[in-house]
Amino acid sequence: MKNEVTSTNSAAMMSTKEIAQLTGKTIGNIHADVWTLIFQMYGIGKNDWNFNHLKKQQVEITDGAIAKIDSRGYVSELLLNRRHTEILITGYDVVRRAAVIDRWFALESGQKNISVAPTQVAVSRKELALMVIEAEERAEAAALENITLSATVESLEKHFTKGMTIPAFCKGLNGVNVSKMMWWASDRDWLYNEQRDPEKDPRWRVASYARDKYLTEDQTQVTPHGKDTFTRFSPVLLEKGCHRLFHLYMKGELPMKKSWNGDFSHDKAIYTPEAK
Repeated sequence: MKNEVTSTNSAAMMSTKEIAQLTGKTIGNIHADVWTLIFQMYGIGKNDWNFNHLKKQQVEITDGAIAKIDSRGYVSELLLNRRHTEILITGYDVVRRAAVIDRWFALESGQKNISVAPTQVAVSRKELALMVIEAEERAEAAALENITLSATVESLEKHFTKGMTIPAFCKGLNGVNVSKMMWWASDRDWLYNEQRDPEKDPRWRVASYARDKYLTEDQTQVTPHGKDTFTRFSPVLLEKGCHRLFHLYMKGELPMKKSWNGDFSHDKAIYTPEAK
């Protein structure tokens, strides 16, 4: 078997190609499993990325997970560190888990240039048991993280109301400079200003990128006294837009007030685990 482990920032990484070979699963299935893992752990979806303009590069998706882009701009393989690899294989059967764990043991034992089949690795029962326990502990930690994320999302869904605007939602995010949010959304191609006169207040419309994905528009018929009726468009959030804003907030990518105390919290979306 070709050694598919590479080194990035001095950290060992295992390729999805090798994981596919070890487990007997197709590379497509492995990639689907990895993207599911990344979305559940970090809220990063496959559709959040556009690799088309990248050629023959390695792109860090998150710490410990890297996408390798081929000459066509497609993801040819994904590289995972040991932690992410073990979380990935937790849902696989015992034989597949053992094959991947044995491979990591062989690589970390200095046998990086040796093709190793699961039955050829000299691992004692005690060592294998400790490795399995370690993997399960890491999986439990990831599961707790997912519980926290799910509880936060559930709370956000309860807070979300139809017709909520970006500033209205962000008023509940500690430290966000709400007055800059519409211009921030414009810079991210969520909105565009229909008002061409810079001296007048902006008339915000939903841009094609975010339409029916993060935002939609409410339409109101307005009849000013003595004037013709016109339609007023108001950009409002969809649930996915609410989740995306909260995710970007937690990443520190929203405009913040100078007086912000550094605490990321939501007045109606704070999850506190029950005492054991």
